[in-house]
Amino acid sequence: MPPITVLIAVEPALLRVGIRLFLAKQEDLQVVGEAADGPQMLRLVETLHPDILLLDLQLPEGSGLALLPQLQVRSPRTYTLLLGGMLDDALIAEALQQGAKGYVPKTVTPDELIKAIRKTYAGELWVRRVLLTQVVEHLRHQAQAQHGPLVVGRETLTAREHEIVRGVRQGLTNKQIATQLGISEKTVKTYLSTIFRKLRVGRRVQLLRTSLA
Repeated sequence: MPPITVLIAVEPALLRVGIRLFLAKQEDLQVVGEAADGPQMLRLVETLHPDILLLDLQLPEGSGLALLPQLQVRSPRTYTLLLGGMLDDALIAEALQQGAKGYVPKTVTPDELIKAIRKTYAGELWVRRVLLTQVVEHLRHQAQAQHGPLVVGRETLTAREHEIVRGVRQGLTNKQIATQLGISEKTVKTYLSTIFRKLRVGRRVQLLRTSLA
């Protein structure tokens, strides 16, 4: 299989170089570019269309959070993994709503960063489990306060599909849901595709805003 392509948009330069050198040692990863500021990052994303973008939230000439909507337009297939300091759940929830696939602190260990990249590439949201519970609650409250719950008839989903949705809302990965239900991870992904189509949503995070009547 081709390697996972990665664009590094991180400051300071020393950290960026350190990440590049470590990723270069991984056979399944390929660093295709580096960016030191927002405008450069946007140009490279549009040109290179990397699988994964490591995006610093404090990137010069443009907040990482503010740049997320532009990234969705310029390279829809690129998954964005945010790096930053210790953030509160409200900010991380907003980033997920804007299209980010996950968040890791700059204090993350190299092995944890590699794992986050691989899981993000596989389509999973990467947020610490304890924090994900807080983010889920924040998303629910925010959706209800701003728009009211998004209601979908319970008959729309099968009993098994409801179990899958519950697993997602608990912050479980596809593998954890598969283990819990005694099915394969591939089967979970198939169920999720059907669920997304039935509920007319495109991402796992949108399931958090969907109320099943």
